[in-house]
Amino acid sequence: DLEDFMTGFVASNGEVWGRPVGVAVAGDGSLIVSEDGNGTIWRVTYSGGRS
Repeated sequence: DLEDFMTGFVASNGEVWGRPVGVAVAGDGSLIVSEDGNGTIWRVTYSGGRS
C-alpha cells in the first residue's frame, strides 16, 4: 500500500508553504527533498521496523 507522508505544502485556504522540486536517496536510505519556496532541504528517515 502507498501512504502519503509529505503533505501540507498547500494549506486548505490555498496558501502555498513550499514546492518540492527534487528528491534523492542518501547513502543511509533516507530521502533528501529540496523545495524552492524558501530554499529548504528536508531529510526524511524511516523509524519503523522492517516488515
